Amino acid sequence: MKNEPLNRKLEYTRVARVKRKTVGVTLPPELIQKARKHGLNLSRILEQALSDVINHLESVSLEKGGFGTVGSEWRARRELNPGPTG
Repeated sequence: MKNEPLNRKLEYTRVARVKRKTVGVTLPPELIQKARKHGLNLSRILEQALSDVINHLESVSLEKGGFGTVGSEWRARRELNPGPTG
């Protein structure tokens, strides 16, 4: 990505050497089609986005005194698409 800041590229390169685990993610088919059309690397995007959210949560936790405190911007939610049980 030409316009991507250098520090983001270096950060991903450093993380890329870490052992990986395969997980399943459920997304709308239209979103997958558009991502493929644009040649997007979904694993890289998800990894970076998840890392950003975790970093934010941890910074909010340190500033406000813990996760889920009053005034916290981020809160855990139930799975909106849980799938079959059992």
